Amino acid sequence: KKKKKKKKKKEEEEEKKKKKKKEEEEEEKKEKKKEEEEEEEKEKEKKKKKKKKKKKKKKKLVTMMMITTTAMMTTMTKKKKKELNEEIHKRKAN
Repeated sequence: KKKKKKKKKKEEEEEKKKKKKKEEEEEEKKEKKKEEEEEEEKEKEKKKKKKKKKKKKKKKLVTMMMITTTAMMTTMTKKKKKELNEEIHKRKAN
């Protein structure tokens, strides 16, 4: 009887240990999954930020180009106006 009781106790203890190990492994797996998901989210956020930065740079370039082209146009028109005025003055003088 004593041997049977001891055997049962040992078996129960082993089962408990196995259950604990399984639970610990499951917890570790869950933690790893959480960590991986967090890392993926961080990477996604970084990519989004990079895309936004690129868009901003493009917008800046476009605005700069627009400004320079408008400036060029105004200077060209001013030059042409001056030339036209000079021609008119020459004709009037003649």
